[in-house]
Amino acid sequence: MVPVGVREFVRELLLEAEDALRALPADSVTRIEVLAVGADAAARFDAELAARLLADAESAAWTGGDGDGARVARLLTALAKATAAHAPARARRLLTDAQQALFTVSGAERRGPLRAVAEELARVAPEQAALIAEYHFEGSPADNRLRARIGTAVNAADPGEAELRLASIADAGLRGAATYDMVLAVAPRDLSAALRLSERIGSAGGRLLALCQVARDLAEAGDPAGGARALEQAEQELPLFLEERAAWLREEAAHHAEQGRLVRAERLRNQAAGLLRRHPEEAADEKAGHGLDSLARARESVERGARPPLDPAAARERAGRARNLPEAADRARALARTARECVAAGRAPWPAEAAAAGSAPAERTDLGGPDAGRRSGTPTAAPGKQAWRGDARPDELHAAGAHVVWRAGTEVGCVRAEAGTTRWTAHADAGAAAPALPGTGQVWARSAADAATVYVEVGRGGEEGVRLLAREPRDGRVRWWRDLPSAGALRSIGPVLLHGAPGDLTALHSATGEILWRRAVTDPSTRSAAAVGDCLLLGDERQFQALDLMSGRRTWSQLRGREAFERTHAQRPVHVLDGEVLRALDGGTGRELWQFALGVRARGPLVERGTVYAAAHRAQGGDLVFALDAETGALRWQRTVVRHDAAECTLELLGLRPGGLYVRARSGGRRGLLGREAGPFVAVLDPATGRQLRQWVHPALAEGDAVLVGGHLVLSRPELAAYGLP
Repeated sequence: MVPVGVREFVRELLLEAEDALRALPADSVTRIEVLAVGADAAARFDAELAARLLADAESAAWTGGDGDGARVARLLTALAKATAAHAPARARRLLTDAQQALFTVSGAERRGPLRAVAEELARVAPEQAALIAEYHFEGSPADNRLRARIGTAVNAADPGEAELRLASIADAGLRGAATYDMVLAVAPRDLSAALRLSERIGSAGGRLLALCQVARDLAEAGDPAGGARALEQAEQELPLFLEERAAWLREEAAHHAEQGRLVRAERLRNQAAGLLRRHPEEAADEKAGHGLDSLARARESVERGARPPLDPAAARERAGRARNLPEAADRARALARTARECVAAGRAPWPAEAAAAGSAPAERTDLGGPDAGRRSGTPTAAPGKQAWRGDARPDELHAAGAHVVWRAGTEVGCVRAEAGTTRWTAHADAGAAAPALPGTGQVWARSAADAATVYVEVGRGGEEGVRLLAREPRDGRVRWWRDLPSAGALRSIGPVLLHGAPGDLTALHSATGEILWRRAVTDPSTRSAAAVGDCLLLGDERQFQALDLMSGRRTWSQLRGREAFERTHAQRPVHVLDGEVLRALDGGTGRELWQFALGVRARGPLVERGTVYAAAHRAQGGDLVFALDAETGALRWQRTVVRHDAAECTLELLGLRPGGLYVRARSGGRRGLLGREAGPFVAVLDPATGRQLRQWVHPALAEGDAVLVGGHLVLSRPELAAYGLP
């Protein structure tokens, strides 16, 4: 219990330290360090003050980053590192936010700070670190070393299993490095097991370094007794290490003497002898010096952890010296450290309320993606000419306001459609503060997007459950995530996301991920036929029914084919593509207003400005586009776009623009009166008459996705590229 007088004195010191920080640059790492030390002191008697200091440190990281994702990530990682020993849940959240800040950073600029994030996550959330390593670090020796270290941390959850895995490593060097990592990972959970594992490290020097690091980690985490126990064993390793190092030096001396390098040999023999004297540090051997320095730091950490609080007189004297320091950074640092020593911060862990994960600042600096990179070309292009090109080869494309969202494998990215610059990229469920997906199968993903949200569904091969998450379109941050029992199709309808799994339709709130309602469905092919306003239309072979989009409450049901004798004029008609037939239903009652037989493999409908557009294939007629009056179903025009013999429709209605109705023909085929063969193309039709205004042939239209965004046609193959609207 901290006495009242000491509390007030510490509060005063912390306020002075904060005042000194005002003179520092916004992106100063010292600001983060001082606020973290201050929070460590405050946590011993005032959890609310500690939380406020930590929140200020986090805000400083975002503000100091000044919109640069790499800089924000470095500052958040520094704060996580400073708090991990006392608040691992908070450290994990900070590191997750740092990982997400790096979504907006590309290439080599992302690699360094992301490695630092993964290294720190290995301490508090090794499975999350393993996913980062899987997606971003593979191939180089340094990458393999990082992956091995993280794998060791994952295995440390079961010390018995960890020992078996270590025994299976044949290479002595690799086994020693893995054992070192395992000792550090196991120690916070089971110190006895860690000390036992340390005996398997083949060299006394390796054992000494591992034990010193364990002593420091435990002492700094509020376990001075555990730290002292590890330090005691490290002290026992010191003479063995010095003898081991001296023996190596003597062997090297003999080798040099045989080669005639007598001066070098004599110097090595003197170093070996010096290591075994009373003051081995005077031998000036680099490796021995490293071991001795590690032991000294471990002693200091354990001593500091067991040290009693400063007495009032000593505290006032030290605070006075701190106030007289000329540099603001040194002054703030000294004041905060004095405050911490007044409460003997190293003697106990933080209370639960101070160690809680907390939440990110409500106001965060927007992180913009790079203005250049991952593209070539120009943002302005003539009709049909390439405006820009990226290096992704997407499996999916989505128009999302002024952006294009793409997915290639498990990676999802967002590109500014006008310029082609990448806003962000992220793999699978990266950034979700969630447990690892169960299973060991390959990770897969699918996506959907609108102007307000990017949705990603992630799962593993061989597993039924999936993870659904929503990302912010501006920077890719995870807005929410939720685990669902099975995979399903995604459809965004304003404030609602529909997830259609076999036998089940789930509606989630796009802003929060809250499940609004869930309904069993029988016919997966037509379970979400259409949506107009707040009305969601579902259909099966027997009937249509309308649900309120937000509540899932059924507003009406109607048997197929029942005509409306009187129109409900307050409700807009609902247009639904029902197999080969386009139907218009009364939005208020579900009665059929009209129907129109389209043909095989019908596509659409696209409803714009009182007209319903649809496409279908008809025998002897090829692939056609139809335009019908939305109210009456009267045919305004129909146009054959391409002729072919296959019983399928190759057309896709891309959308309306001021220049016309854009229709994609994937397979080309025969066109015109002469039936000339042509490759895949986009036809631009007059919306009023169906007359073809223009056509644009391009082989990339044969496969992949195509979307209209602003003044561009964006294609996914052979790689992501945009063209001026033909």
